[in-house]
Amino acid sequence: MKILLVTTTHHQPGNTGLWLDTLAAPYYAFIEAGADVQVASPKGGRVTLDPTAEQHHQLLADQDAIYWLENSLKLSEVSAENFDSIFIAGGRGAMWDLVDNKELNALLQDFNKIRKPIAAVAHGVAGLCCSKDKSGISLLSGRNVTAISNEEEKGEVPFPLETRLKEIGAIFYKGEKVVSDENIITGRNAAAAVETAEAVIEQLESNYYVHFKI
Repeated sequence: MKILLVTTTHHQPGNTGLWLDTLAAPYYAFIEAGADVQVASPKGGRVTLDPTAEQHHQLLADQDAIYWLENSLKLSEVSAENFDSIFIAGGRGAMWDLVDNKELNALLQDFNKIRKPIAAVAHGVAGLCCSKDKSGISLLSGRNVTAISNEEEKGEVPFPLETRLKEIGAIFYKGEKVVSDENIITGRNAAAAVETAEAVIEQLESNYYVHFKI
């Protein structure tokens, strides 16, 4: 398995950036499953961490993981052909630089063409909001999803995520920890990050998308 972990690099004073555990938890779930994991972001390079998030001591002591936090790939440099799945980490920064991001949107469409697993957790689900096919149909139209609800949102964000998901035609499940709809897998918050990654692993191990490889 080869997994692309996508993270925000948005930074401004306050509480934006990557919520570290939404990347660390799936990172280790994938590593323990024997996967090759690479990290990409809009700008590449160093990943900005949300200073209000709890520190993940295992990852911060792991030189291989630290390498990716310091040297993330640019989204423009990666191709869906080279990965089996894409996983978008959380953090409020995703609400700025992963929404309406042309490189990410194109990647998501490429992953979806042959039903490779597409996963996101917490605010990372915002990264799925603007991806549309050539007909203008949203990636999430008619799909079951979960994410941070409007009631749970405590910080400053550019738009309410639950409301946006409903506006684009997604069916929002408030309070569900993980929701899977074919190859779209979403997790509610950081506490759901491991289970979201495990759902991805389960799909990959079941060869879910093999019959689309024609």
